Amino acid sequence: METGDLMNILNQIESPEHLDAYIQELEQGDGDLSFSDWFSSLPEVTETGSVAMIKRSGIARTYYYQILDGTRHPGRDKVIILCLAAELSLDQTQKGLILAGHNPLYARSKRDAVLIYAIRKKMTLVAANDLLDQFDEPMLA
Repeated sequence: METGDLMNILNQIESPEHLDAYIQELEQGDGDLSFSDWFSSLPEVTETGSVAMIKRSGIARTYYYQILDGTRHPGRDKVIILCLAAELSLDQTQKGLILAGHNPLYARSKRDAVLIYAIRKKMTLVAANDLLDQFDEPMLA
């Protein structure tokens, strides 16, 4: 559910009991969902296949499988790389970053703004890194 929708629900709450129910539901949300479970269940990932995902992401095969089985937790750049490789939307990428315990992309950050553009344009990793380099920002590693 979008933040605006949640705000509309919150604006309609008129009692502490309803507020308590809202907060309990909010806390249950995606709390049990891990990045690896979420990512590996996405149709964009399953349809693409592991071999293509490894090739597109440039992530070592062993490390990729460790991320998918939850034994390794990817850093922020690796999450972005995986989302680019799967051609996920910006909303999906933001969710992946949050599930992995990282800050979402921030439009006021120059590097993040370039990455947001790259994700929205469904650029490859190479193209996104070229764009980052063009704007003198660190490439995805």
